[in-house]
Amino acid sequence: MEQRDRSRLLLLGQYPPSVVLDKDMRLLDAIIALDERGVRYGVVVDNEGVLEGLLSIDDVLFHVKKGYDEYSCVCEYVTNTYVSDVMDRDPPKVLLGEYGVEEVIEELARKKTGALIVVDNRDRALGIISTKHILSIMALSKMHAAAHEVMDKHIPTLREMNTIYEALEIMVSTHQRYVPVVDEKDKPRAMVTARDIISFIGLGETLRKLDERRDNEVMQTRIEKIASASLVYINPTTSLRKTIRLMRKYGVSGLPVVGEDDYRLQGIVSEEGIVAKLPHLAGIEIYYDYAKARLYIARAYI
Repeated sequence: MEQRDRSRLLLLGQYPPSVVLDKDMRLLDAIIALDERGVRYGVVVDNEGVLEGLLSIDDVLFHVKKGYDEYSCVCEYVTNTYVSDVMDRDPPKVLLGEYGVEEVIEELARKKTGALIVVDNRDRALGIISTKHILSIMALSKMHAAAHEVMDKHIPTLREMNTIYEALEIMVSTHQRYVPVVDEKDKPRAMVTARDIISFIGLGETLRKLDERRDNEVMQTRIEKIASASLVYINPTTSLRKTIRLMRKYGVSGLPVVGEDDYRLQGIVSEEGIVAKLPHLAGIEIYYDYAKARLYIARAYI
């Protein structure tokens, strides 16, 4: 990559990261830490702050499911498993001062990840940039694009009577952190998210049941018990600017898209989908405004 003007740097993201973990921490404690801060990533560093790895909520879901499938005891498994056993030892990262916002977006899309760790020239972890941070800038921008242009159309769904384990199966197999809950007419009724599951697992009552080896009871809990009831949805023609603002307002990273007439589910718009697909839409131009420190996105009409 060619040398970039350091004046382009926007300290976008979280500095320092919201959750910093030690590799010798029990996975159970890491799960509780992620749940308490309500974040999707924990940065793993050594005593000098040097980056050692990254633990994501996707990793957590995978190992909660593994603890149940292979050991029939989630509590024992996450208690005896350590962060070093499950973390990504080579997480995507960017060097402070070397990347502008455009390059960060390109890296997020190219590596198909939801976050990049910001490091200094000694590889010390200084912060983390996620798709949520990118969208915070896009929310300030004028965009002539609609939800249908970036939505994922082929998505699995659940019914209210389905279980937490069935939701886990979908999330782990598809790397999707949210699954729409629909009725018999394919109309969205709720959304179950990875955070819903982690928060449920972290409850004192749930941990007590798991400690008592009542894993089946926990995993067979119906998702209607944990899914968000106050569902926010958008139409295919909803502008991306409004879509992003709704995401920020309600603190969600994915919104179901429904038909304007029949309200049947047509797809999902996610943070990752916007960041990955928007820069590649025909006629979309991205440029960085140094003075206002914003990223502007506009449709070029031909």
